[in-house]
Parts: sequence; structure tokens; C-alpha cells
Amino acid sequence: MKQNPAKFWMIFLLLFLAACTQNNEKNTSQVLIDNGEKIIIVDIQIADDIDEMARGLMFVENLDENEGMLFIFEEESYQDFWMKNTLIPLDMIFIDDGLKIVDINNAVPCKNEPCAIYASKKPARYVLEANSGFTGENGIAEGNSISLKLENQ
Repeated sequence: MKQNPAKFWMIFLLLFLAACTQNNEKNTSQVLIDNGEKIIIVDIQIADDIDEMARGLMFVENLDENEGMLFIFEEESYQDFWMKNTLIPLDMIFIDDGLKIVDINNAVPCKNEPCAIYASKKPARYVLEANSGFTGENGIAEGNSISLKLENQ
């Protein structure tokens, strides 16, 4: 019996796409911020390894409302960020080991070096990046508590 190569490749492609879809389920990780009046939910991407942290939100053209990236460091320390190759302005929310917001910086894209450094004024274990103006629009301030809902992708 003669095999049809086109049919073989079509079946292979369909199986490959199905496998990719299963491995790329939507990340359901979230940061929940208690501003004292309500809980604000932020859907997040997680940066927890050196490559993801270095790339961050570089070259991202927009974030949806209540969407962001959470940087998770191995230990609490003063954190420094810059905006090289970042296209959108961001709020940087620095969070300590106790899940309290210890600092907020409003960061602007860097078009020419040297780029500004945005440093936490207190040690932080986590940094949440969200759209610029997010903290003001949602009444988020230093001292607010957060909780994390971290799930595998």
C-alpha cells in the first residue's frame, strides 16, 4: 500500500500543534493587592530566572489593564531596575518578604543611554511591574498588603 506523504505531514502537524497547545496553557498566576478598600487582581507573567529577569518587559508594546510581570528574587535585598529597550512606561511596585509594598517607582522608557536606575528604598523580594498610572488609579500605596496565587504555566 502506497503512503500519502501530504496526509502524513498533515497528521504530524495536527499532533504537533495539539501538543504545543497543551504545553502552553494560559498562566493563571495572580497578584492580589489589598488597598484597604478592595482587592485588585493582577494577572501576571513570572520572571524567576536570570534570563527572564534580564528580558523583563523589554520590547513589549502594551499591557492589558490589570496585567503585569512579577519578578521573584531568591532573597530580600535592595533591587535596581532600568528601562533599556522597554517601550512602555511602568509602575514598579517593590514588595518585601512579608508581602507588604515597601516602595513604588514610576519608570519611563529609556531612549538613550545612560538609562535611569529605579532602585527600591527598602529591601524587596518581589517587584511587580504594571502599566504606568496603575497604582494611582487603584489607590495602591506603600504599606498595602498583597497575596500571591502562583500556578504553573
